[in-house]
Amino acid sequence: MFANVNVLAGAPVRVVTLPRTAITYSLYGDSVFVVKPVASDSGGAKAAPAKEDAAMMVERRPVRTGDIREDRVAILEGVGPDEIIVAEGQLKLQAGARVRIDSAARLEPPSVRPKE
Repeated sequence: MFANVNVLAGAPVRVVTLPRTAITYSLYGDSVFVVKPVASDSGGAKAAPAKEDAAMMVERRPVRTGDIREDRVAILEGVGPDEIIVAEGQLKLQAGARVRIDSAARLEPPSVRPKE
């Protein structure tokens, strides 16, 4: 028996995806740590982001996750496309902690799993 099937998938939708290691799963919901510049003392102006020597701190933010493909998770709510997310080392991290971005230490892609 054969059948011809037409699938109406709709237009492509842009979504934010994160590595699976960036999401903290808990009983209270899924969350991520977002890196923010520390507000300076004068007038509440923000420090310039994306500088490695700038004072940065983390904020825990709840997210709503979507589909998972390989090592990437779609984020439906909670994170914007231009935000910096902590992808590893969250175990001892707390909201409000100061962090430093180390661009020399990059995540390595996972090795290919052998097919069984």
